Amino acid sequence: AVYRCIGLHPTPEFDTDVVRAMTPALTDPARAKAIRALTDASLVVRSPGGTYRTVSGLVHAHAADRARADLPQDERDAVRARWTWHYVDLAERADAALSPRYRYDPAGAYAAHPRLGADGQDALVAELERRRHSLRIAVRAACAAGRHDPRSYEAAWRLPQGLWTFYLRCGFHSDWIETYTVACDAALECGDLLALARMRYGLGFAHLDRWSEEAGDQRAAREQLEQALELVRPLNGRSEEAERPDGSAGPAQESEARRRTRSSVLEGLAILEGKLGNDLMSLEYAQAALDALAGVEH
Repeated sequence: AVYRCIGLHPTPEFDTDVVRAMTPALTDPARAKAIRALTDASLVVRSPGGTYRTVSGLVHAHAADRARADLPQDERDAVRARWTWHYVDLAERADAALSPRYRYDPAGAYAAHPRLGADGQDALVAELERRRHSLRIAVRAACAAGRHDPRSYEAAWRLPQGLWTFYLRCGFHSDWIETYTVACDAALECGDLLALARMRYGLGFAHLDRWSEEAGDQRAAREQLEQALELVRPLNGRSEEAERPDGSAGPAQESEARRRTRSSVLEGLAILEGKLGNDLMSLEYAQAALDALAGVEH
């Protein structure tokens, strides 16, 4: 069972907590015994950092073949969903521990997670860096799984959102841009336009922070931020009326999440114009960012 689950993991590298998530029916001693057996059989090796991996890509592929041969599709999908949401939870716990910044969180996942002190944060960043490859591949795998399991699209944008602070702190712009590009596709597939705005904002900010003229970051940052702003323009007009709880129609009330997102995007545009030396335009965007938060604690 453990061997098959390893084959369904998106990379040959894995940690014991992921195996635990994939095999909830096994006890911890049984799970540890299985990993020892795989290690003794020279199918799995342990790295100095505590991560395990199959000894080769061929072994990982064979484990995946065994899973396809031995497990029906619904069981394979269940295993994939377990590791997917395990990584989402890991990323969201980590981001809450690293930063008090605002996140779009319709599921209410961040509220219960505490922030860590400096020493704990350093250890957590090191842990995320060790898992960096698996986390990046997991985002792509979750989005691909959305064709069969639509909820995987939600995981595919929530996971990158949870890695924002880690990417920013470590300067992992390539991973940041790659995963947020996938996240934009996933949010669109979800039909959640506020999530799409947050992901476009995050993608634009990644280009803004990297700021490579050779890579075209100036153009890409503006494009993404302006597209995000279009998604969160102030609600007004008959076309944007909302239905009240009593069933009558009336002017739509903007959510705090929408206002915060508009403020974030405007702040990003202020930084962009400031980097380009357009100080007056930068100040106008900055003031608009503050105006968007009128009445909101921030």
